[in-house]
Amino acid sequence: MDAMVTARIPVEVKNQTAQVLRSIGATPTQLINAAYAYVLETGALPSVPTREENVASASASPIVKSLSAEQRDALLADLEAMTCAVPESFWEDATYRQILEEGRRADYEALA
Repeated sequence: MDAMVTARIPVEVKNQTAQVLRSIGATPTQLINAAYAYVLETGALPSVPTREENVASASASPIVKSLSAEQRDALLADLEAMTCAVPESFWEDATYRQILEEGRRADYEALA
């Protein structure tokens, strides 16, 4: 069973956020679920770093996270699905768009 969450936010923030969510193919429900998951994982609220913090973190060591075997396999499967073979001619005179169109054409023809 799911719970309903109610919150008050400035109208302009809501409108701008809704526009961004649409552009990335997400919903307000996904945003709220992600925020709740973040708080559960970190025990803190997400914060927007200041410009100074951004500059400082750029020179600091990066945070390294490990993937589980299941996450790694899922990522590899996604990358494989998004990858198309590139013939040697790609490096000679074919454009990326031409190579992509050839790959899509071959996939579509395989479906027919």
